[in-house]
Amino acid sequence: MANAAADALPLSPDGIVVVGEKLSLFVEAEQFFSPQVTVTFRAFFTDSSGADKELTFTESLVAANAPPRSSTSTLKASRIAWVANLDKGKRKDAEARDCVVIFTVSGTNADGRRVIAKSSDKIIIRPILITKDPKLTRIMVHEFSRIKTPVDVNDIDPFQFDEAPLQAYIDALSVQQKKMLLNRKVSTPGGRLVVFLTVYRQKRLPMCADFGPGNGSAHPNATFSVFHCQGPGKDVTLVCHTEHFLLNLFNGPTNQWLHAPQKGKAAKDWLKKSNTAPPLFKIGSMLPQTFCDGVLWSRIFTASGQDIMRGNTMHGMINTIGCWMLFRNFNWPVEKAVQFDRLYRKTYRPGFRFGALEAALKLPENGYDAPDDPTDVRSGSFNKFMAFDKNIAYLWFFHEVVGVKYFSELWRFGHERFVHDFRTHGKIFNNDFLLSRRDNAPRFNLPDEGTFAFHDHIQRQEADAEAAKKLDPVARRNAKRFVPDNTLWRNNALGFKTAEGFLPVANGIFGNLAPAQVDRFTWADLHVYAEDDVDITRVTSNYKEAAD
Repeated sequence: MANAAADALPLSPDGIVVVGEKLSLFVEAEQFFSPQVTVTFRAFFTDSSGADKELTFTESLVAANAPPRSSTSTLKASRIAWVANLDKGKRKDAEARDCVVIFTVSGTNADGRRVIAKSSDKIIIRPILITKDPKLTRIMVHEFSRIKTPVDVNDIDPFQFDEAPLQAYIDALSVQQKKMLLNRKVSTPGGRLVVFLTVYRQKRLPMCADFGPGNGSAHPNATFSVFHCQGPGKDVTLVCHTEHFLLNLFNGPTNQWLHAPQKGKAAKDWLKKSNTAPPLFKIGSMLPQTFCDGVLWSRIFTASGQDIMRGNTMHGMINTIGCWMLFRNFNWPVEKAVQFDRLYRKTYRPGFRFGALEAALKLPENGYDAPDDPTDVRSGSFNKFMAFDKNIAYLWFFHEVVGVKYFSELWRFGHERFVHDFRTHGKIFNNDFLLSRRDNAPRFNLPDEGTFAFHDHIQRQEADAEAAKKLDPVARRNAKRFVPDNTLWRNNALGFKTAEGFLPVANGIFGNLAPAQVDRFTWADLHVYAEDDVDITRVTSNYKEAAD
């Protein structure tokens, strides 16, 4: 810190605070202050380059006489209401770092004589950080991207992760939400993931997921945000965020749960972002089962281990009526996403009409008219649309955020090995795909994962059985059949295990958890909110738009 004197001061009773928090500044002087005072703030921080910085700003505030902190003090005490800030938001560089703030109060007494008092406290203003880890930011590039600067005309993929929308989301969190994250008690080594699921007013965003009733369009209605909390006084980092989350209110149990009272409060109250004691839920993931379609399904529990929506699950590569979904499925060009979503749902999915889809893709308004390449250098347009335009953010989420090893080479429903990092932002349209860009060894794989890229245990078993045919009879008999278990859980990209493993199945696949199992086998705490402009009593089924 650039100011040793500031470091030596005791921490204000308010402790660590956030921008926007209402504080009561305390000073003592020989005389009481008249109400109108000028407060000069000095803030010290270390910038992103490691350089120590200081900024100074003043505010005109109101002082009120107050009791001294010590009964033996002969000084006159004053308290001054202040909303914590760093020069009214003009210093975003300082807001992004830990800031130590000290202050001096100047004014007059009742006789008009000048009075000055320097605080003996310091205030630490702490931000919510945004991850810079490429293992995590690549999950979000498909949704939040900006053009690289300076522009390189030779760059074949000139877009990169844009953290500005995430910063805007953090800025819009309530003081209560920020303080809860910063003061979160963590009992597990390395930290705990905390998820905020926030219902918003319809934004007309395409889900680009499989359809709901009557081939209607599934529209997202919430943000899903994951924070890494390390304990009181330590950093909190936003590690993943999406606006394309569907809290499926077409599903009856989901609707009933969202509108039901919690902790004695009506839904309109417990869902408020200003709630100082929001209900606590938990997210855990199921051991892969035959019916899980080769992806990881998750379940939501109360803090005591009760499943809140019996049998209702959360998964993202596919969508069925009743699931929670993470991220949109497809990475079609942004400006054509709605158009292609309808083409997929209306032309292809009713009966899986491959021929009709291929013919429609070739129409000039769709532009997917590249033929199959007999040399297998590039894909044709149909495979580009069905395979390489798929969004793999969900796979990366469970690998890097939750921390589950990949264990299969392919996904049974994927048509192709579609895992790739190339142009997932959807800002550049191509009607074919260079097959050499498929990941033979996905980035950030662990050594023992080899070229695995999926979580499909049936596909893995089938591949193992095929490989076993080439073994001699003894080796074939001794070959162990792959069975997914808790050894697949490893440290995530943040360096810690989020849970001991998959949800236990001792009480049945969809059984509740015993209280002692809750924190051991869930990978995140969950709080559910509604934006302030949402009338939760009017939030109902979210499928099918009028023009669909």
